[in-house]
Amino acid sequence: MKTLSTIWEGRKFTPFGVLQNVDHVWPKKPSGVVRSLEALRFGWLVNFWWFITPKNAVYIASLGVAVRVGDKLFHMQKDFEEEGVELYSNYHTKNIISQKWEYEDLVFECAFTLLDGNTLVCLFTAENKSGEMRTINVYGIGDLSYKGKSMSIGINDEIGCAFISLLGKDDYDRRLNLIMSGSLRPKKILFSRSLKETRNITKGGYSPGCRDLHAQNYVAAIMEYMLEIPANSVKKLAIILHRTEDLNGGCKKISKLFNNLREVYEAKVREDADFWEKGVQLVGDWPESWKNGFIYDFETLRMMVFPSRGVFKHKWDIMHVNWPRNVVAEASIDMLMLSYSDPATAKEVLYGLFSDALAPNVPCVHADGTFNMVADDGSRCGTSPAWCLPFYSYLLIYERNGDVDWLRKMYPLWKSFLVWWLEERVDEEGFLHYKCSWESGEDNAPRYGIKGGKGGESIEHIRVVELQAVMAHAARCMRYYAKILGLGEKEDNYWSKIEEKYKTKLSVLWHHEWYHDYDLKEEDFTPYTDPLHMTPIFMDLVDEEKYLHLLRDPQLLLKRFRKSVGVNTLDWPSLTYPFFEAVLKASEKTGSLIDFLSDTAFRLVSIIYSAEDSRRLRRNRPLPGVSYEKWEWPELKFGGVEGYGWGAFTIVILLRYLLGFQETLFTDGEGFRLYPNLPSKFMSIGGRYGVKNLKYRGLYIDLSYHVLENNKLDATLFIRSSHPQKLSLLDREGSEIKRMVLHKGFNSVKAVLKNKNIYTVALMNV
Repeated sequence: MKTLSTIWEGRKFTPFGVLQNVDHVWPKKPSGVVRSLEALRFGWLVNFWWFITPKNAVYIASLGVAVRVGDKLFHMQKDFEEEGVELYSNYHTKNIISQKWEYEDLVFECAFTLLDGNTLVCLFTAENKSGEMRTINVYGIGDLSYKGKSMSIGINDEIGCAFISLLGKDDYDRRLNLIMSGSLRPKKILFSRSLKETRNITKGGYSPGCRDLHAQNYVAAIMEYMLEIPANSVKKLAIILHRTEDLNGGCKKISKLFNNLREVYEAKVREDADFWEKGVQLVGDWPESWKNGFIYDFETLRMMVFPSRGVFKHKWDIMHVNWPRNVVAEASIDMLMLSYSDPATAKEVLYGLFSDALAPNVPCVHADGTFNMVADDGSRCGTSPAWCLPFYSYLLIYERNGDVDWLRKMYPLWKSFLVWWLEERVDEEGFLHYKCSWESGEDNAPRYGIKGGKGGESIEHIRVVELQAVMAHAARCMRYYAKILGLGEKEDNYWSKIEEKYKTKLSVLWHHEWYHDYDLKEEDFTPYTDPLHMTPIFMDLVDEEKYLHLLRDPQLLLKRFRKSVGVNTLDWPSLTYPFFEAVLKASEKTGSLIDFLSDTAFRLVSIIYSAEDSRRLRRNRPLPGVSYEKWEWPELKFGGVEGYGWGAFTIVILLRYLLGFQETLFTDGEGFRLYPNLPSKFMSIGGRYGVKNLKYRGLYIDLSYHVLENNKLDATLFIRSSHPQKLSLLDREGSEIKRMVLHKGFNSVKAVLKNKNIYTVALMNV
């Protein structure tokens, strides 16, 4: 069976994170977010809201483990810290998170996974490396915390399980029972009313062990095992916590769950190995937190992809783990990132996003069909063609993958979406606008003049810069696709007129030194400059002398952005994206901007990945092991939602803005760019920085830079090709540096490049 042990080469990850629960989709019947709650403890946080934390969860049901070796207890984070024992993970995916530690001559591992949305399991392993028998005490702890509720407990001697039952129903009108059982017969089954009492039991202290206990707010069931481990051998124990409305039926199901455990677990391991065997990974001398953070990011993206549920007939992107819904913006940016490793899934999700939509504008809905972005006038809204740059992202995906069949399926769906905006979101003179600030993505931004609003208020009187720009660019993309698909002159003319129309509309919004929104109520331009106003730069809609003047001081520009949007641009991936794309475009003309981009990207990634890879759970700090909603430049303290797809935009920062692997646009497979932009921190002679399993139109590419003297890089591309191709490496001026034929199979391309210089890898079929 394929595993990650060879793929990840013995990496050590944070032991904390989130497990994918694909049953958490129903607003009125939430299953709960499954995440780390302590060392050796995972559980359901049940609610359905933007933020779900232990403080606002309706209830928490969790499964934990405690291990006692003599008088040393390993149960909570502080136990490991007091003993100076490292707790880490050697397996960290959306499916399985292991927690591993060593003490004396013993090696322990707790691997947590979900068998289904109602069944949490811990696979406990203890290895004795000594030459003599060792005896340890292991405690399985299943608990329920439900404020204001009463619970009862009991024991089923026939199957050796403990159960906790809520008296009455939960807040969602459901019966709630928790059944805990192990693959071995427990020595004792005990119960406690508090964490303090649980700690006392796991330390070997006294407990009455009552079978008729009733409790208020909190109760824990504790199963004690005494494991004798022979010399140089391994002992295993599986502990299941099953949640059910039917107590009797749940008890009968326990044996089936144990029987299926191995099959389900191995299927998850295979799924993970299949992904990472072809997935993009950092290699070389990157900081360890960067290598790990890159993996957490992709695992967060994998976690965003749910199977068909309710109104969604295809795989779909949930946006974030707490409040799953479909959104054009988040789904598009998430799939841009996922497409680097898993283009097939990314394309399937994007097809479903539009084909399963309940209206042409793809309104935001939950799986039950509940609309969740409704303007004050009752309009069912979705995000715009501007927020998270969906059509720009689709172009990047197509140029990198070249899937014409996918393009053929997407074309009519994209057209329907754009036509809806052209018909439903224009004023009398044809300028595009938003219905409300929710629709824009920049909720209640100062640029819209809303004070004390919620986001559903009309802003139809504001002609916004970015909508004119992205519509012109989207029309150009559609012309390009129509040509590839052979759709004829009529289609070309249709999009050509729209492109020119919105180029003209954009030009009307020029005011002093840059484009500005126009407020029809005030009959004047607004004073704001917004990150989204950068779209004309990288969409080739403005002359370079104009945008170079605007970007002459990017730090000052960031301050101007804050006045417009009300937050720091570098806090938010959705705002960082257009800003960094604009800086990247302008950097082709001025060296100072490429330095700014590399330095800023370096600091930003360092901040994010140090938080993601933290080995400690800290109060009022983000949960490690997942991507975050916001980044909080220059210090990540809160992180917003933990397990938010777009927080993985650090993938793009690394691959596109630092390593410089970039698509050439509107060329349909003529090649890609290399624009290495390693920060000064990485330019020590001898350093090696690379990535493996990049994909470009059927090619698999391992890219590596070896740092030389004088700002030079010894670049190596290991290219796996399915057929012969001609390759030319060109410098910025178009002069050929290297020419060769790629043969079917493995090829090595070597060249000395200069850091912060642009190169093109041109390809042609033989």
